Amino acid sequence: MFVLTKQAVLFIRPDGEQFSAPNGYMGNVPEWVAETKQFRRQVADGKIVATESISDKAMQDAGADKPRRGGKRKDAPPAPENGEPTESITDKA
Repeated sequence: MFVLTKQAVLFIRPDGEQFSAPNGYMGNVPEWVAETKQFRRQVADGKIVATESISDKAMQDAGADKPRRGGKRKDAPPAPENGEPTESITDKA
């Protein structure tokens, strides 16, 4: 199974075998990982995106719920309406 993790995760099998994936890991996981309750809970919570296919379309669709970065800051001052530059702190010195 091919996964994309949104946080670091460690899976431990009862026999002691371990599989760890760092935040942002994109790759295959062992079959036994996909069968664990921990894996199923994290998929349900959206912390792991899992797909049987590694196609670009499948991963794009899986990550569609991810918030986008960028845009206007909420605390940014409004832009001047007349297009003139605003006064900066250094202009006041």
